[in-house]
Amino acid sequence: MNTDVQGQNQKPVPQRSTLTLDPQDADFTAIEAGGSDELRARTVKKRMYSQYASVVRPSQILSAACIPVFAYLCRNSDYKRALLLWVVMGVLLTGIRGMLVLNYRMKFAGKDLGMSAQRNALRPQWIVTVAIAAFWGSSVFFFLDDLGLKVQMACWFILVLVVSVPIPAIALIARLSRYAVNAFFLTLLSIILYCALTPRPESNQIIWWTLAFPALYWALLTYFSKNIHQNQKSHLIQEYNLSVQGDRALGTALAKTRILTAAAHDMRLPVLALSQYAYWLADSDNPQDRAELVSKIVTASKAANHLCDSLFDLSSMDCGDVRLKIDLVELSCVAQDLIVQYAPLAAAKDIELRLHVVEKTVMTDPARIGRMLGNVLSNAIKYSPRGKKILVAIRPHQDGACVEVWDQGIGIAPQDINQVFLEFYRVPEAKEYSADGIGLGLALVARLARALKVKLVLSSQLGKGTRFSMLIPNLH
Repeated sequence: MNTDVQGQNQKPVPQRSTLTLDPQDADFTAIEAGGSDELRARTVKKRMYSQYASVVRPSQILSAACIPVFAYLCRNSDYKRALLLWVVMGVLLTGIRGMLVLNYRMKFAGKDLGMSAQRNALRPQWIVTVAIAAFWGSSVFFFLDDLGLKVQMACWFILVLVVSVPIPAIALIARLSRYAVNAFFLTLLSIILYCALTPRPESNQIIWWTLAFPALYWALLTYFSKNIHQNQKSHLIQEYNLSVQGDRALGTALAKTRILTAAAHDMRLPVLALSQYAYWLADSDNPQDRAELVSKIVTASKAANHLCDSLFDLSSMDCGDVRLKIDLVELSCVAQDLIVQYAPLAAAKDIELRLHVVEKTVMTDPARIGRMLGNVLSNAIKYSPRGKKILVAIRPHQDGACVEVWDQGIGIAPQDINQVFLEFYRVPEAKEYSADGIGLGLALVARLARALKVKLVLSSQLGKGTRFSMLIPNLH
């Protein structure tokens, strides 16, 4: 009984979540709007389904209208009962397809269906379309050799019409066009072959020559349907790319607006502080007060300078104006310098900074690598409770090095980890530990990682801490 109570009162263990950003992947960052190849393929196929549903109707009406015309032309055929059965079958298939189309329009027209849902909704129509193709292929049986030449030519014209007009619509669905065209010509050629092998009063010479025309037309329709499909697909891909580029441009414009707004807000505080400290410094004659004011002015200046540097780097990344200065970098020295630089910030919160490094040199941009590691270390200090520990470790990795920052901070929830590299994003728990900052630090880290080909691995557990790994390659 006590065990059950303890089990009920036990809090669930926070889930550890991991995010990997690899510069070799097509979707390197979550900070840029855009579509992967898989998303683009799904979107294009979905649009092709929608386009098929909207343009196939006229060809369906034409097919239905040609049935009585064809039956009238073949009224003198020797196979009147078979012709009547053929007409009944055509009316039945046409009616079924009409009900399916009506059902689709009533239930799904105008709705934003997913690709699989849209395919399932249209599949019954596709099955009937293939059946109707085979139905029209069987019509050659009634006019092949026992009607006049003019009637035969008129019937061939109707067949060419009913099989050619739907091609632009059904070619949007590659599998449907392949099945429908194959069903039509396989049925037609099978019947022609059957008639050629069946003894008849007339000579079979003409029937054997009749095989050549459908075979040639089969090849042509297959070729043109493939070209139509590829052209339509390329057109929709271009539309999708233009749409994505437009969204990116709009997102960039909005981002610039947010940057300016946030910069104006955050720059106001250190500038006002500088102004106020300067007035007090001018009015003060006490050496101790003046020394304290000078220290505060230096701190406010650094804050303003840090914000300006972040905005400038982000702007340069967006414009593609990234000039790397590749040099041989001793990472242990970079880490030691950052430990010294951030020691006062950590000491103010009683946070112990530990350094465990193996001497490792890599070819990279020293300033940009230092900026990346500095932003990560600053975040670790900023969002760690008092009295915790932070470890900076460096070890060899393949032909480069792995730099890791371990902290015992607030951690990141699984639902937030995919957004931490977005500009201006801060996890909800962050405001409890630090009121300053506008969420540009990790956004800049991701941009610099792309430029330096650095793979980022972020592993975090809410309330337990975070491990931030940077796999730094040698750049040549």
